[in-house]
Amino acid sequence: MRGLAPPTGQAPPADLVLRDGTTVDVAGLAATASDRHLARHPEEIERHGPYTRDWCRHDLQWVLSWAALDADRGAVDLLAQLDWLARVLSARGYPLASLAEALETLADVAEEELPAA
Repeated sequence: MRGLAPPTGQAPPADLVLRDGTTVDVAGLAATASDRHLARHPEEIERHGPYTRDWCRHDLQWVLSWAALDADRGAVDLLAQLDWLARVLSARGYPLASLAEALETLADVAEEELPAA
């Protein structure tokens, strides 16, 4: 899994508007979580290359959008999406313990920034 290419495919939403009118800055929250995670794990950048931060943000943006859509509308099955992501990353040799830690960091950031959520 050395030298990742930049993220491709469908981009995750940059923001979401919840049913109550609250706008969630999905991209900003994911960027904050990604930066915190990679600050604690600079070895990931060394291992995966210059696009590691882009991929981390991309994946965390998707996770946060799935979580928001699941909680707000029941429109997405968050657990099914996380299972899919874990299988994809595991197949590519990404340590699931690191994914779990990144998800915890994302949850912390979301709780800090969206306390009502």
